[in-house]
Amino acid sequence: PHIIGFQEVGPSSAVTLSILNNVLNTAGESRWARANLMNPSGSSIVSILYYDNQKLGISRQFPISSAVRDLMYYRMFYRQVPPSGDTLWPNVVVLHLKAGSTPSDASTRAQETAALMSYLDQLNLNENILVMGDLNMGSSSELAYSQMVNHTQPDNRLYDPINRPGTWNNNSSFAQWHTQSTRTSGTVCFSGGGLDDRFDQILVNRRILGDSAGIRYITGSYRSIGNDGQRFQGNVQTPFNGSVPVSVSNALYNVSDHLPVVIDLHINVQQGTSVHEV
Repeated sequence: PHIIGFQEVGPSSAVTLSILNNVLNTAGESRWARANLMNPSGSSIVSILYYDNQKLGISRQFPISSAVRDLMYYRMFYRQVPPSGDTLWPNVVVLHLKAGSTPSDASTRAQETAALMSYLDQLNLNENILVMGDLNMGSSSELAYSQMVNHTQPDNRLYDPINRPGTWNNNSSFAQWHTQSTRTSGTVCFSGGGLDDRFDQILVNRRILGDSAGIRYITGSYRSIGNDGQRFQGNVQTPFNGSVPVSVSNALYNVSDHLPVVIDLHINVQQGTSVHEV
């Protein structure tokens, strides 16, 4: 990958640098960079972005205050400047919304996405937007989700690249898209229950779907690494998971109770966008 958004990271420079230096920049690799550690809310866990510094840079990063923890906004730029003289601007938000299934939890998530959409409206960028992270929602009917996908500002309205609305929780028809949990039995650190929730998603705006600002979603590229569609309420390791090497399924099991979501984007270096400073 070239951009990775992490959630539930310990809010210390030592932890975030350990990911950079002991996970990403290893075995002779040196292209990875870390965004700033931002935690004005004082949360015990944070979200943070890592990126390929040879292809991308960050021009601005800002925490969006919300009800529980900060949402992380990054205005990135593509380093290869096209003939137009203007670069391409992916605006990336990494977030981790409030967990839980109570009405109060859902209300808090709605407050968080309302803060997100309000911030995007204030920026008035009319550029590429990606929102990624742990939504902690069981269905697309939740107000927090509706506020993103039915947003009134067309350029900031977000879309599910696979267009799969519905009740994701404990629904076998969404087995291919479930991301949590990697295991059936929980521990102090990991939730159990097997793969039966589509908590983790990447949403994009219409400019990325329509390739109107130099970056286009590649149809069919949305996937959950380690999910072969045959693991409903099961774990990522057993029975044999042929979608990834055994070493990868073992690593996915041991590193988290969530699976990573991936999309591929096409960069049109011939098409720049106007520079809109914020």
